[in-house]
Amino acid sequence: MRVQVNGTTRFRVDSNGAVAIGSNFAGATLPASGLKVQGDAEIVGSLSKGGGSFKIDHPLDPENKYLYHSFVESPDMMNIYNGNVITDKNGEAWVEMPEWFEALNMEFRYQLTVIGSFDRAMIAEELTDNRFLIRTESGNVKVSWQITGVRHDAWAEKNRIPVE
Repeated sequence: MRVQVNGTTRFRVDSNGAVAIGSNFAGATLPASGLKVQGDAEIVGSLSKGGGSFKIDHPLDPENKYLYHSFVESPDMMNIYNGNVITDKNGEAWVEMPEWFEALNMEFRYQLTVIGSFDRAMIAEELTDNRFLIRTESGNVKVSWQITGVRHDAWAEKNRIPVE
């Protein structure tokens, strides 16, 4: 079955169960019992899958090669944010998050890695008013940080995914 608009196939279902949605798939080979979407896709609701990956152009040979990466997943609806800061002369650096950060996330977890020295680093003040404070033993220390949070927006609260 094919649906065409102005001579271009926009939807196709093959006898092997493969489905194509999007641009012209007239001569395209589709995976058996698979779905191929050309263009953006928006799913309103949840997506369940056995695994997931993404395919991107290889940065050193984008015309001939691809890189494949797996998704990072957890039993929580978790968001991951990260960056690098350099502490001031007193060994402090405030990390400012977007204004919506606490409205979207809860149950924060932190990871710190000092770069280029053996200083210790700590979270001196946990997240409040969308920012947190990193402190190191001495000043002018580069610190790589990561903070994760579990979504607690209205949709996430109504649609938690049971682990078992």
